Amino acid sequence: MYDHFIERGDTYRRLRGQLSGIVREEEADAIIQDFHREKWEFCPLNLTMDMDENLHGTKVILPFCLKIELPRKGDTASIYWVAVQKDLISDNALALALQDSLYMDKEFGEVSL
Repeated sequence: MYDHFIERGDTYRRLRGQLSGIVREEEADAIIQDFHREKWEFCPLNLTMDMDENLHGTKVILPFCLKIELPRKGDTASIYWVAVQKDLISDNALALALQDSLYMDKEFGEVSL
């Protein structure tokens, strides 16, 4: 099965169609439900300026090279300083916003903060 069969939505029509020729319908449903829970390991999150709009109610694994919690003042929300590989930023607006924070990391190559 190829990655282009894996949709990022919740219906998974193409994936269900591919599985229908391999397993019974109830097995396909179980596979799709399991995949939906674990899909962020297989379908990385697209990093964009407004990506928070797509994250409500999800558990995702973000592709950060570095994540440091900044000190809090009082009972404020947690704030993190994060770094991500430049190659993983495909959104032009986000790349432009982060261009001044680029640096070369020995392990990860070009990284944005």
